[in-house]
Amino acid sequence: MSHWFWVAVIAALLYGLHQVFTRLAADRIGDGVGGFIVEASAAVSILGYLAYLKATHNWTQPITSAGITWSLLAGVCVGAGTIAFREPVTRERVVGIDLSIAGLYLLRK
Repeated sequence: MSHWFWVAVIAALLYGLHQVFTRLAADRIGDGVGGFIVEASAAVSILGYLAYLKATHNWTQPITSAGITWSLLAGVCVGAGTIAFREPVTRERVVGIDLSIAGLYLLRK
């Protein structure tokens, strides 16, 4: 199978797990603190990836002022969405994740 297929499957699983873990945390931590921890840990993960790219001389990350502006706006939306997230983990959502992965499997060629 193609490399992109496995990357897409892993991404789908990780995004699905993100929603599950967010829901599990929701009743055990304040939305502001929880959202901050989620976003900060994501930022640390990405920072590690960028450090790896720089250290291995594989830096292919252009930076423009427009890119920074749009990224900041996207971050505000993600932060607000994280704070407002109140959706339960349901069988239908799990089936949706499974169907997404099945769709990726069908598109692999």
